Amino acid sequence: GRASTGLTGSGFKFSGFCVDCVVSACQVNEASTAYDISGTSEGMSITNCTGILCNIGVLWNPTGTEPLLCVVGSHFNTITDGIRLTNCMQSFISNCLLYASTETGTAPGYTAIKLLGGINRDIVIADNTFNGTIYAGSKTGVRLENAERVTIENNIFKNMDLAIEMQPSASNCQAVGNIYED
Repeated sequence: GRASTGLTGSGFKFSGFCVDCVVSACQVNEASTAYDISGTSEGMSITNCTGILCNIGVLWNPTGTEPLLCVVGSHFNTITDGIRLTNCMQSFISNCLLYASTETGTAPGYTAIKLLGGINRDIVIADNTFNGTIYAGSKTGVRLENAERVTIENNIFKNMDLAIEMQPSASNCQAVGNIYED
């Protein structure tokens, strides 16, 4: 929860050697990071979970490039990033609801899904709803940096300043069948 000095800590923190772990039907409110995954982690599943009024919903930052993060059917109403991935491969983000926090008066800028740093490859981002709502800062749906073979398909982007941003460091990525509103 919220400390008197602001958002601190993580709701769930996986570090060290975490393999084939499942977090299901859990809720984190007002933490810096709702689900923080680092170390040597692979085969992680976050299913039907929420992260409300957190800076970051899911932070995937293992020490090396690790496979299989599944974020399915979850809801993140976050301040800076919904899902932030570094060194991620062969992973899925699907059927999630990603909202920019509506309770933040001043905002640094929001990105629903951000792939940056290290190597990010063979990732599917499908069937999600992204909503920038009335967020005060800039709003981006998906930002790809250091990404290859990423598929962004059948998502709905609402109230976003920029739905999909592919940096020059992204290669062999595709956006197919997405819907853009407002």
